[in-house]
Amino acid sequence: MSGADVKRTAVPRTLSLALTVGRTIREVRAANEDPVARLTVALTETPYHGIDCDPVRPA
Repeated sequence: MSGADVKRTAVPRTLSLALTVGRTIREVRAANEDPVARLTVALTETPYHGIDCDPVRPA
């Protein structure tokens, strides 16, 4: 895949989001902390924070 293809088809900031999630999980495991609490904090700084994506609950 060329760089132009990536720019044309990639969802903005999802690679950064994946890196943030992975880094947070790695750090939480090393510190034996609550992953949900730390991910909640880590994800507040992303553009996807607060998006309601529950497929069961009606919007």
